[in-house]
Amino acid sequence: MNSIVTKGRSVEEAIDIGLQMLNAKENQVDIEIIQTGSDGFVSMKKKKAVVKLSIRQPIKAEVIDPLIEMEGFLKQIQNESAIINKDIQRQQLNKEDINASLLTSNRVEPVVWVENGQLCVHDSIGCYASVSLSEEMILIKNGERVTEKKVFVSEQDALDVQIIHENEQVDTEWSFIVDEQKLSAKLIVRPGYKIHRKLEDASPNKHIHLQINEKKEITNSLTFDQIIRELETLKIVYGIKYKEISKAVQSMVPSEYEVAVGKESKDGQDGTFQVKVETETKKRFVEDDQGNIDYRQSMKIPTVKGGQVIGIVHPPTEGFNGRNIFNEVIQAKKGQSVNMKLGEGVECLANGNVIALGEGRPQIDKYDLSVKVTVYPKLTYQEDITIRTGNVTFDGDVEILGHVVEKMKVKAGGDIYIYKTVTEAQLISHKSITVRGNVMNSELSVGKNSKIAGELGLLLKVILEQVNRMIDLLKQLSVSPSFQSIDLKASGIQPIVIMLLEKKFTRLRAVIGTYMKKVYNDYQYIEDRKWGEISNELRRNFLTLTNKKVTISDLQQLTQRMENVISNTIIAEKDQTMTISDAINSHLFSNGAIYVIGKGCVNTKIYANGTVNIFGKFRGGSIYSEEGVEVKELGTYAGTRTVVTVPKDKQIKVGTAYEGTILKIGDYIFRVTDKQSDFIASFNGEKVILDYK
Repeated sequence: MNSIVTKGRSVEEAIDIGLQMLNAKENQVDIEIIQTGSDGFVSMKKKKAVVKLSIRQPIKAEVIDPLIEMEGFLKQIQNESAIINKDIQRQQLNKEDINASLLTSNRVEPVVWVENGQLCVHDSIGCYASVSLSEEMILIKNGERVTEKKVFVSEQDALDVQIIHENEQVDTEWSFIVDEQKLSAKLIVRPGYKIHRKLEDASPNKHIHLQINEKKEITNSLTFDQIIRELETLKIVYGIKYKEISKAVQSMVPSEYEVAVGKESKDGQDGTFQVKVETETKKRFVEDDQGNIDYRQSMKIPTVKGGQVIGIVHPPTEGFNGRNIFNEVIQAKKGQSVNMKLGEGVECLANGNVIALGEGRPQIDKYDLSVKVTVYPKLTYQEDITIRTGNVTFDGDVEILGHVVEKMKVKAGGDIYIYKTVTEAQLISHKSITVRGNVMNSELSVGKNSKIAGELGLLLKVILEQVNRMIDLLKQLSVSPSFQSIDLKASGIQPIVIMLLEKKFTRLRAVIGTYMKKVYNDYQYIEDRKWGEISNELRRNFLTLTNKKVTISDLQQLTQRMENVISNTIIAEKDQTMTISDAINSHLFSNGAIYVIGKGCVNTKIYANGTVNIFGKFRGGSIYSEEGVEVKELGTYAGTRTVVTVPKDKQIKVGTAYEGTILKIGDYIFRVTDKQSDFIASFNGEKVILDYK
């Protein structure tokens, strides 16, 4: 071996190691210093001294005993090991120090590492360390940007790793939200942040992947004064919540703070009618020892005496004003007054007390804020209602101790109570009907006036809306030159109205026709004759040409009368009832419930807006109920067609149903094909099912 490169902590140490390895003296070699050593804080930051030793002239070969030569080689190894062990003990080298110590041998590999954000390199003869770059960094090597992802580096390279976004800052975001009622202002705060990035430390290795260490710091730059100034700019001055503002400026998470709250107004309460007497007829179907219903004991009819207070009208209240966050007054709405309608037999005093003028049965009908109070007297017939007595029409209650025979009619504004049979007759009551005997080939209706009034009211509301639209259009047309050129002196605007009905308001014509037809067909059930008067006016103004001149003012007056009729209509609740023993070949209608408490019905049609309860049999015919049906026996052995219909959310409770019975729930039908007992029919969302007890 003529030359060797060695390393040591100093030049002298490197030379000594080389001389020992060459087995030569200093004056026998040429010494070339490649790198001088330097001190550092830790071992890995020291630079080793590197020297190259070359023998000046050939050394004359001597014959050496192989054993002596081996002894010299072992001694040399021992000397090198002693030097290394001494260094380890003195400096307490870690793993990296040991790796560095091994650099004294030609077999040591190069290393690269990151310490305190700085890239460091340690070379090895004939070999280079390398690094890999991430997308977020740039490497400047010897003044030039490196484009490769993997780069070889050495100690002689001037290396500068630059992070693309080394420092990033996002400011605090904040804004106000004011609700539609201007009663609340909310402050939305989203704190900002700062991000600091640097090279992440990496242990020495021949190849390392450079990583970025990221530290995020949450910041809130919002100040109390900023918020106050912005509130002043927005003119938010009422109900400021300073504690919430203090919380907002300290928030380190996205948050929402209600920083201003107004005072809501409190609307006045509507007027009320306080009922002071019992008005509901109580029914108790009690059987005697023979199984018969005692009708006299089954009903308790309330009565009042003259001068008795039926109820008290309480006026509405004013309410309390509020204030929004802009310091604007929020006006409270005053409550609405009760719309009192006084029927027969009552009077309203100045103090709001409604009293009875005489003895009778009190009737109170309520619908929204409309209240009608009536005291019905009672008309009693000790005999049958026949051709001799004539038909009976009475605004109060009617009590008939005998029969109602063929072709006769009984109409009452209150209750109808008949002790014996009704045959081929018509009974019309606004409140209730009770028949102790049989009902045969007759028509009975309870509260049909209420149902019809409700239907007419809905139609009239549509007509009113359409006529108001037509009036607005006529007003617009009246100022146009073409409209003013038309001669309207004879017939007024009626020709234009009829043209608009044909071209633009086709629906209005159809609804008026439906309204007029219903008034004509159900006229006998209509209590207030103003419905008919409106019908006649609609026909004259819209459907037929007349000699009477029609003006816009005429139509406006008509709309006012329609509004009055609608507002004065009280739709009674479904408390009207019909109670009979049994019926054959009859039609029964009730705006409320129907009870058949005797043997039952044969070939009878029943329609009820309330429940239908048949204690006995129902054979042939149909039942419709808005609230559900309960019947003991349905249909016949012979399969006579019998139909029961309820809405899809209601039930049919049956004791026994025979073949031929049809149960219709909503639009879904169940046909009974054989005898069924003790079940409840309902709709499960897919089909009609029978739930057996």
